[in-house]
Amino acid sequence: MSVLSGETIERLIESKELIVEPLDKECLQPASIDLRVGGRVMKSPFLNEGGKVVDLVKEKRAEILPGQFAAVLTLERLSLPLNICGRMGLRSFYARRGLISFHGTQVDPGFSGHLVVPLVNMGPEPITLHYGQPFSTMELNYVETASSKPYSGVYQNQTDFSLEDSNFITRASIVTRSEIIELIQDVTELRGMLARRRPRFWSLISFIVSVGFLIVAAISWRFLGLWAVIASLGLAVPAFIAGILFYSESTRKKE
Repeated sequence: MSVLSGETIERLIESKELIVEPLDKECLQPASIDLRVGGRVMKSPFLNEGGKVVDLVKEKRAEILPGQFAAVLTLERLSLPLNICGRMGLRSFYARRGLISFHGTQVDPGFSGHLVVPLVNMGPEPITLHYGQPFSTMELNYVETASSKPYSGVYQNQTDFSLEDSNFITRASIVTRSEIIELIQDVTELRGMLARRRPRFWSLISFIVSVGFLIVAAISWRFLGLWAVIASLGLAVPAFIAGILFYSESTRKKE
C-alpha cells in the first residue's frame, strides 16, 4: 500500500479514474486532498435549544459549542476506484483547537457519495465551521490488489444524513459537557452574588438586633431599673456598630 501524492491525485481526477466533485485545486496537498464543509451540519441539543440541521447554504456558518456533538456533510462527492482506499483525518487547525473526528479511518474502494464526518468539540471555546471551508483531509492509497467488488454498505451513494443518524443526534437527551460547563458558570455567578450580598444581610440583622435592644432598654427604664437599661444599651451599641461595619463592607464589594 502506497500513499498517493497530490500530483497523482490530480492526474487520476483529470482522467476520471477518481471523482472528486466539485474540485478545488487549492485543496490538493502534497500527499492528500482536503474536503470542505458542505451545505448541511447537524448538531445535538444544547440547554433549551433542540438538536437541528443547519442549512449552511443560507446560514454560511455553524458554531459547535464545547462538548457538543455534530456531523458535517462534505461539499465534495467522491467516487473511489476499486484499487484505491481513503483514510480520513481533521486538518490540524481544528484538531489543535480541540475538535475531534469520529469518522471511520478508512473509506473503502468503490465508495461513492458524500461523506458524513461526525465531530465533537472537546476544546474550551466554541468552534465555527464555514460553508466551503476545508476542514477534513483524506489520504489516498493504492491497495495491494484491486478489490473484486465495490463498497456496498448503507452509506453508498449518500447525499444527505440518514434518518437514523438524524434521529440519534438531533433527539439526544443526555446532559452534554457544554451544559455542565454552563451549569458550573451559573453556580459560580450565584455564589459570587451571595458573597456580595452576605455583608448587607448581616448588616440588616445587626441593625434589627440593635433596635431590639433599644426597645428593651426603653422598657427596662420603666419596669426593671437602671442596670437593665445599661445592659441593653451595652448590647445595642456593639450591634449598631457591627451593622455599620457590615454595610461599609457591602458597599466596598459593590464598587
